[in-house]
Parts: sequence; C-alpha cells; structure tokens
Amino acid sequence: MRNLRDFFNSVSGNNRIFTSEDIGTMSPEEFSSNEQAIRNQWGEIGIPSDIELSGSDDVVYVRAYTRGDGTEVRAHYRSKGGGRIGIGTVTGGASGMGNSIAPHQPTIEEMEKEKERMEKESLKILLERSSTSTENPEISQAISDITDIFNILGGFIPDGLMGNIGSFLSDYRENLSNILHKNGVVTGGAAQVEKPNLGDNIHESIYHSIGNFTGSIANANMDNAIHDMVATKNNPFAKIVARNEIKNTELNKLLDDIGVPKDSRGSFYNANSQQCKQLSASKQINDFVKNNYEKILKGEIKNAPINFNGIFGNGLDNRAGIQHAIIHNPRIDNNGNFSGIIVDYYDFVHRTGFNLTNVPNNWGYSMQQRRLLENQFNIYLIYKKI
Repeated sequence: MRNLRDFFNSVSGNNRIFTSEDIGTMSPEEFSSNEQAIRNQWGEIGIPSDIELSGSDDVVYVRAYTRGDGTEVRAHYRSKGGGRIGIGTVTGGASGMGNSIAPHQPTIEEMEKEKERMEKESLKILLERSSTSTENPEISQAISDITDIFNILGGFIPDGLMGNIGSFLSDYRENLSNILHKNGVVTGGAAQVEKPNLGDNIHESIYHSIGNFTGSIANANMDNAIHDMVATKNNPFAKIVARNEIKNTELNKLLDDIGVPKDSRGSFYNANSQQCKQLSASKQINDFVKNNYEKILKGEIKNAPINFNGIFGNGLDNRAGIQHAIIHNPRIDNNGNFSGIIVDYYDFVHRTGFNLTNVPNNWGYSMQQRRLLENQFNIYLIYKKI
C-alpha cells in the first residue's frame, strides 16, 4: 500500500479510502455511482482491507453519523494528509471527524494473513460488482467471465504485481469496449468470412491489457494482423512494405525459406523504433553477440536462429510477439557497433496441451483459420553499441 497519507481521489474529490469490505456491502446502485472513484483508487493505492487500515497511522477512522439533512453516512476511512484533503469534503462538526477512534490494533501476523487474503479477494469483489453496473451487457458478462481466470492465476501472481491488477482491469474494460464498438469489422488483407465473436473480443482485450504492461511488440503485431496494419500506420519509425518491393536477393531467399508468401506484406521497423530498442536490449541479442563475437566480427554468419523465450516484462512481450525468428547478416563494425536484421513471420501453428502460452497461440491459430487476421512478416533493424 503506498501514499495512504497523501491519497486524494481526483474522481470523488475527497480523501475517502474504499476498503474491500465497503465494496462488498454496496448495493448495485451504490457501486455504480462509486465505480469510477473505486477504479481510480485501485490504480493509485489498491483496495485495502479494514484490518489493514486499522493498523495504519496514515488514515483516520470516521464513525457512522447522520448529517443535518438526514443523510446517513457509513463508517469509513480517510487519508490523514495531502494538500487537497479538504477539497470536496464535509468539514467541521458535521463531518464526524471529532468522533475519530483507534479501532482494535491487530498483530503483525493478523495483518499479513489478512492482506494476502484480501488483496486477491478484493479483485474478485470488484469484478463481481462490475458485472452488475449499468453498461453494455456484453462487456459486463465478459468481465464477469474472467473472474475464474484471475482466481486460477491468483496463486501465481507475485505480491509486487498485485497493485497493477486494478490498472489492468480498467485497461481491459476500455479495450473491450473499443473493440466491441468496431462491430467486429476486420479490414485489409484479413479477408473476412465471419465476424469475431465475444470470445475473440475477450482474448484480444486481455492480451492488449497485458501488453500495456510488458512492451510494444506483441500489441503492434496483433493490431496489424487484425486491424489493417494500424500500428505500423501510426508509428513514425515504421513503414508498411509489400514483399514484391524487397529487391535484396539474400533477404528474399530468407523470406522464401521461412514461408513468407510472395503476395504478402509486412512492417519494417528502423533502429529508432521502440520495438527495435526493446529487442536490442534483450538478453537473447546480448547473448548472441557474446557467444558469436569472433564469427560475427569475421562476417561468417549469414543467418542464425534466435529464440526469444523470456517470461517477465519485455522478455515476455518479445516472446509473445515473436518467439522464434532469424537474425540476418549480423555485423560488428570498427567502432564496436553491432547491427543485424531480425526477420519473423507472424503466423500460428496449433499446439497441443493446455498451458498459459498455448492458449493465446491457439486463439491466434483459430483466428488465422477463420481468416480473421492477416499473416505478415516483420523486419526489425538492430543497431547498438557493444
């Protein structure tokens, strides 16, 4: 939990802190009216439990009270500090601040146990309450459907990443809403024979949301494949290239070798693109240079396989967006600069067995078989100082 003392909710305009218990006891109407404030808080400090806040010196507990107009205010917690703490809040005797008390002080063991339980339970509560809010019923149902996924993955999520789940959920909702508003229309080289279904929308939104945390490659490839090369069109350091525009004999032979059709198109990313910078900094590129330094220096390598198999951060993004590729014409110049071209064909082969990497791959394979995505080649120019 961070910045409790200085927390100010810019949506609600006050310093109230919602707990998981607060959310769990809200009616659907109450949750709907407070939903945006709750999501804003989740992205800032998460959703703490009552027992966690009761042991904090950075918050004040406010007893339940009745305002002068007859409005009943439930007991709740507020942040102690923050320069904007008084903005939009009730002050003076009517606020009930004079009745602040220090509830039962739990032991460290109680707090740690409760924190572990409530961090994950609060996400479930938020997801369930989201499904009752007044919005597109498809979005509500889809968000409800992923509750089980988070329950399964919850035991594998490191504690340090739990604070990002609220931001992920907000991105997920926004992405899914945007995708649904496109009415399932697929344009460009992905000749449409049917519209993407809700399951496709869910998959795309989940991977988009994950991609927002991990890097720039997987999302760009997915957007290009499904939405008419939109990512490359909007990238000042990339351009769309037709296969028949490539005149380099060796590069054309390589594209033939990896199965790129003559009538396909792809993206060329120059060294200033975020995608190329991300790949240049990868462990796989650094290891390739280290392990083949003398051969590269002598120009003995024309093409070599490279496998991006990371599982965290940018490494996971490289794996999701590329995984198996070829590094073409690697060189080291007299100034110690390494250059090379990463060549990859964005297509899918069905995999057997149920695991977290096969699920997105087989969804891509399904989209490919239904002609709802465009297979494409990607060329990344790598240039870095060794």
